Amino acid sequence: MAVSNTNLLELLGKQVSFSWLGADGVTYNSEGELTSIVFHLHSTSEFSVDEGDYFSFDEVQSFQVAQ
Repeated sequence: MAVSNTNLLELLGKQVSFSWLGADGVTYNSEGELTSIVFHLHSTSEFSVDEGDYFSFDEVQSFQVAQ
């Protein structure tokens, strides 16, 4: 995750942008309000943007928080 030293809970409600690799091998760009964070005991945390699909923090690239 590009946003090091950041408490994940502080990201809730923030505007974020990131890219991710789809199953078809195409890189997609997404942006919006970070609306959910899911913590897992034995795997990486996940998040959703605009209450949509969930993404693992380890699987996204170029994660940025809008200033």
